[in-house]
Order: sequence, then structure tokens, then C-alpha cells
Amino acid sequence: MLTVDNRPERSLYLPASLEKKVLSLPKYALTVAQAPAGFGKTAALHTRLHQLSSVFYLSCRDGSIYHYWTRFIEIVGTFDPSCGDKLRFLSPRFSGDLPLIGEALQDAVFSHPVYFVMESFQKLPLPDPTGFLHMLAESACRNLRIVALISTEEDQSPMELPAGRRVLRLIADDFTFSPMDAAAYFQSIGLSVSPSDCSLACSYTGGQATGLCLQGHFYRKAGAFAPYAPDQLIEHSLWKDLSLSEKECFLALSLTPVFTQELACFLTGLSPESTERLLTSCPLIYAGSQAFYKMHDWFLRFLQPRFSLLPEPNRCRLLRRAGEWFLTQNEREEAIRFLYRAGERERIFSLFESWQQAPAFSGTDDSAMVLSLLRDTPRDIRLRYPCVLLLLCHTLLLQQQNRELKSCIPELRALIDGSSLPAEERSELCGGLEFLLIFLHMDRLEDMDLHFHRALGFFQSTRPHAMWQTFYSFGCPSLLCLFHRSPGDLRFMVRQFDENLDLYTHLTGGHGKGGDLLLRAEVLFMAGDMLTADILCSQAEKEARAQNQYDIVTGSLLLSCRTALFMGNRKNYDQAFSSLQSQYLAATSRQEVALCDLSCGFLAAVAAKPEKAPLWLLHGADAGTRLDFAALAFSRIITGRLMLLRQDHPALLTFCQEGFTEREGPVFLLTSLYLTIYKACALEAIGSRGQALTCLQQALQMAQPDELYLPFVENWDRLQPLMAQIPATTLPHEVRKKIETWGANLLFSLHNLFDPPKPLTSREQDVLDLLSRGLNNRQIAKELDLTLPGVQKVMARLLEKTGARSRAHLWVLHTG
Repeated sequence: MLTVDNRPERSLYLPASLEKKVLSLPKYALTVAQAPAGFGKTAALHTRLHQLSSVFYLSCRDGSIYHYWTRFIEIVGTFDPSCGDKLRFLSPRFSGDLPLIGEALQDAVFSHPVYFVMESFQKLPLPDPTGFLHMLAESACRNLRIVALISTEEDQSPMELPAGRRVLRLIADDFTFSPMDAAAYFQSIGLSVSPSDCSLACSYTGGQATGLCLQGHFYRKAGAFAPYAPDQLIEHSLWKDLSLSEKECFLALSLTPVFTQELACFLTGLSPESTERLLTSCPLIYAGSQAFYKMHDWFLRFLQPRFSLLPEPNRCRLLRRAGEWFLTQNEREEAIRFLYRAGERERIFSLFESWQQAPAFSGTDDSAMVLSLLRDTPRDIRLRYPCVLLLLCHTLLLQQQNRELKSCIPELRALIDGSSLPAEERSELCGGLEFLLIFLHMDRLEDMDLHFHRALGFFQSTRPHAMWQTFYSFGCPSLLCLFHRSPGDLRFMVRQFDENLDLYTHLTGGHGKGGDLLLRAEVLFMAGDMLTADILCSQAEKEARAQNQYDIVTGSLLLSCRTALFMGNRKNYDQAFSSLQSQYLAATSRQEVALCDLSCGFLAAVAAKPEKAPLWLLHGADAGTRLDFAALAFSRIITGRLMLLRQDHPALLTFCQEGFTEREGPVFLLTSLYLTIYKACALEAIGSRGQALTCLQQALQMAQPDELYLPFVENWDRLQPLMAQIPATTLPHEVRKKIETWGANLLFSLHNLFDPPKPLTSREQDVLDLLSRGLNNRQIAKELDLTLPGVQKVMARLLEKTGARSRAHLWVLHTG
């Protein structure tokens, strides 16, 4: 008998060929088992895993990678804290992070073998699941072992699996029982079955382990096997013999198919002893590691439609209990989903105390539920909780559901006015609503100004709290990029800030001053007044640090670096960039990390150092899932420039076109200006000079009303030949002279600030060439007959000489 956490398990028979492969599992960095549900993948591998120490199961409970990956990082951090820190803000849901994850895992140190079992791997929303598995196989360090369990549907094509000497691949054929294996299995569970009946059982089940197990149960009852499909087999071998209360217990457990005994007791209302008897008596629930149970996929598919047929009071009671359980575990989002299905809308509304709390949901998958809570909740409940309605509206704003949000505003205003709240609280809610409308009208400065003044008027009787005391940048390190929307409105925008600053600063206890200083510094920077801009940057950083405004501090440091680049001041640049790196280390959220990545990426793009840019910005593939809409617009400026530096002109033209035809949302003038410049450069590079000149003239027309010429200066290295073809009627002499002078000064400053690359030795060149072919350190050592530490020393010198931040960056730089 096998045991897990001192709980008895049923004995398990394995075919001899499968048992041999399973026993070899510790020899491989990656084991991948792929087969449809019912083939016994988990049970078979568990016969070996239970004999090993340090085995950790990662369960995909809700089709989300967040809990899965967070748990993985937590466990890795207990063995190697340094590796845990490196993984903290990386995620496999971003394909650009895979090389960095691989580097971190390759350098990790585990004192003894550690096994991670990734259950239901196919449910993870990964952009490149095969690439992720391949990375794990190649990068796992000496004592790290990964086991991935993949269930496929009968009519579904199997996932392409990685191959190699570090990978053990198990497919459906490996788990299939022959008639001889079936006879041995039935004998192991005390059944005497004839060879012909064993063949019959195999033909009915396709040799699937779970099917044979249920056929064995049915055989004990009926004395024969039956040609039933899985649902029929569960019905006749298991379900019919259960009492109504036992059936309801299993239906309750189907709400959370991975559960602890404590959760099972809470959902079913049974004692621990009764719950354990119920769980251990069912062949379709097995005991996993760390005191978790898991329901078999067959059983889950059998129960889900039957749960929907329960009488509504019973169904709602079970859903409500599940919601209350997750509240006790501080998993608010999961709790709200269950309470919503239970119809407990007032309970959901009572969970929030103020409209300044964090958004109700972090992802976009719940926007339909948020809309339903706003629109379909009984009016008497909404009148009692108008602050929650405002919070839900802000959630829709962050989910970029602007059209639906606008349709909810009139009724929300009426509900606030009609509520029985004290006048001061109603005033604060009206101010919050006006703040919301500011962000809904970011493409029209006059409307923004109107709503801003209204908000300040409402807040004169009540001060806004922490959430709205910060200058809301949406993760964009450039306020000019965020707020400047159309040619010619720059002076009006600055005047708005001037008029509103004193009142806003008074009402918010100092917040807003740093943002105003930063915006003014950016305007002066664009006008070429670098010295004054640098002074204002320092003041903005000081104000923002005093108010703990991470986004404004980071934006100020980015602008300080930019002014230092233009002035060729190495000392100021090093000081500001060092502070920017300190910001990265002090980050406490993914958005703050992305803010620093955007800042460093922009500097790398301007300095023509693509190897210094974060990998995910090189192609921009993950930007839409990492960033809010304003930060996404800024990231396009960086990615476009990096593609231009790599001379990837066809892809750049496509990228620019996608930027111009972005889904519904505000227009960002600076982003449009940069993309138009990049498009002109790309068209010139592929020989379409006429179209290139047209694009460049369009860019100049956008820039001239507000004299935004620095984007041309930052791309002077690519624009110089094309600019000479622009007629004087389109580009006045003094403007042309300004761009030429600034461009020449910037190129000279960059040359002086960044040393030319140092020559490589023959050994370094050999290592670099092998790296560009995709070989890892171990393979390079074998190819060149070097020790692994020797290769690592050469790699360190390569990173130092080339300025690359990592092996992955070095590979991108060398391969183009």
C-alpha cells in the first residue's frame, strides 16, 4: 500500500513497460506526460514520486497562471532566495520573459533534488507552452526536476512536446493497458476474470486505467463488464449507490476540484472523519501532496451538469458556502465570483467600505460580471451602496471598457443624488465621479478641464483619500505623452495645470506638485531648455519622494537621464541612471517594474543600444498584457525605435500601422509623431523615398504647432539623408538648422558617453558564435573542450565587453 501524508491509498498496478519508464523519472530534468483524461497519468507517476522527497504539486485551479507561478516562485525562494528574487517579476505568460526565466533557473542552486509537478498544464494560458517546456528542459539546474501533466481531449491534436536527452516523454500509448495488463490489474484488486472478459474490458475502455478501475467496480456488482461511455460507467458503478446527501457532497466538491480536507468539511458540512471516509471510498478522488485532494476530470465533467440541475436553494447554498470559504482565505476575487453565482449581490456590495479601495478585479475576464453588478442589481441595494457602484466603475475604467462605462454614468449620478447618505459623503462621491469622467475624456482637454474643476469643487468640503491623492499616470513615465493629445494644445494644457495647481495641492495635502513640475520640465525639455528642465526634474523628484509617488519619481529620473544625454554630462547621467536602477530594486508591483523597464528601454533606444533594453520591449509582443493603455502607447515609441535600430523594416511598417489603427481609445500625439517618423525611416530604407518624404512631412506638420522637434533629433542618425530632401516651404530654415544642430550635438554626446566596443579574443568569439547557434553553457563547454566554470568566466567577459545585461540579450544582439 502507498501512503501520502499518512493517508492510505489504493494499490496500483502498472504495465511493466510503463513502470520501467516511471522509475527512470529522476534521471530527467523534464518529464512530460500527455494523454487524454482517464489514462492514469497522475496515478502512474505518483507511484514513483511518493518515494521521493521535496515533491511539490502545482495545481491549476482556475485556469489562471497567477497562483500557479506565485507558488512556484515561493518554493524556489525557500531553496535559493537569489533565484526567487530574480523570478519575482517575471512570468511565463510573457514570451519575452522566457529567456530570463531560463537564465535564473540555470543559475539556481538546490542542495538536493526538488520536484515540481505541474498538473493540468494544458489549462495554463501561455502564449508558447511548448517553448516554456523546452526552456525548462534546457535551463533546469542540477537538482531541479519538472513534471508536466497534460490532458488532451479525444478529438484534440496533442501538444508538440520538446525532445532531447534531458526530456522523458510519456504519451497515451505508454499508459494503455493490454488485455494481459488488464488481467494482472483485476487480479491485483481481487477479481478473477477470464482472458476473454479481460479483452472485452480493454475493448470497452480503450485500455484506459480509469475505465478499467470503474469496470472493476461494475463487475463486482453485476458479474460482467458493460460497453458504457465514461458518464454511464460512473452512473452505474458509483453514482446509483450513493445517498442523496452523499451525492450533494460530491456536487459541492465539484465547485473546487482541488481541495483540502478542511475545505471539503466546510462545503459538505460533514465531520472530518465522515469526510475522509467519503473521499477515500471514491475511486475518482485521489490524494495529492501537501494534504490536497483532487477530483478526476471524468468525475468533474460528470458532476458539473448535475450541479446545475440542483434545486435553486440548494445550489445557491453551496455556492454561498464556497464564497464564504474563500473570504476566510483572503481570496476576495474568487469569493465574489461564487457569491455572484449564488445571487448574493448585497453580500458582495458589503465587502467594500469605500470607493478609494483597490479595483474590484485585477483582470479583464470579469468585466461582464462587473457590468451586471452595476446594471442588474436591485435598485434598493444600489441606493444603499453608491460608493461600491463608483468603485465598480473605476474597475471598468482600468479594464478599458469605456463604452459600457459611459452608458452607466447617468444612472450612477442619479443613484448618488437619490441616496440617503449625508451631504458630505454624497459630495465626495460626486467628486469621485467627476474624477472618473476626467479619464473618460482624455482626448478632449476642454472636457477634462471642466470635470477637473467640478471635482475640485465637490472636494472642497471633503478631501479625497489615498487612492486619488497620487498623480494618476497609468504607469506611463512621460506625463507629456499621457496628456498631450492634439497639435496646438500644449500651451492650453500647461495653463490648465497652472490654474488648478494651487487648489489641487491645497486639497490633497501636497500631491500633484511633483507631477506639475515634471510636466513643466518635459515641456521645457522639448523646447531645448535642458538646464532649466534638469533643475525642475530634481525638484519634481524631491516633491514626489516626499509624497511617496513612485511613478513621478521614476518619470523625473528618466527625464534627468535624457537631459544628461543631450548635454553630454556623464556624471549626471550615471547618478540619475543609478537612482533609476535603485527604483527597480525598490519596486513592489509588476506595474512599477514595467515603469522602470519602460524608462531603461527608452534610454537604450535613444542611445542606440538595443542590447540594454528589456527583452519584452524588443518586439512588443507582450506589451498589451503587461501595461495600461497609456503605458502601452509609450512602449510603442520604444519598440518602434528598437526595430528601426535592428533594421527590421517590414516588421516595423506593420508595427506602425497597428499603432495607428489601435482599438478604440484616446489618441496620443507623441506616440503618433514617433511612429510616423519611424515609418518614414523604414520606407526610405526599403527604397520608397516618395512615400517616406510624405510621411516625414506629415510628422513635421504634427510637430510644428507645438514645436515638438526632439523626436526628430533623437532619430537624427536615421533621418539625416531624408531631411535634406524636405523643401524649405515645408521646413523653415531656422527649424531645419535647429534640428541639425541638436542632432549633431546628441550624436557627439552619445559617442563621448558610451565607449566603443572592446575587441574580442578568439576564444570569446568562439563562445559567442556557439551561443548564437542556441547552445547553452554546458553544450559550449563540451564543444570547445572547456570546463563549465571556464565557459562561465568567458561569458562574464563577453557581457562586460558588449554591455549586454544577460546571455539572452547577448544572443539577441549577436543574431540581430
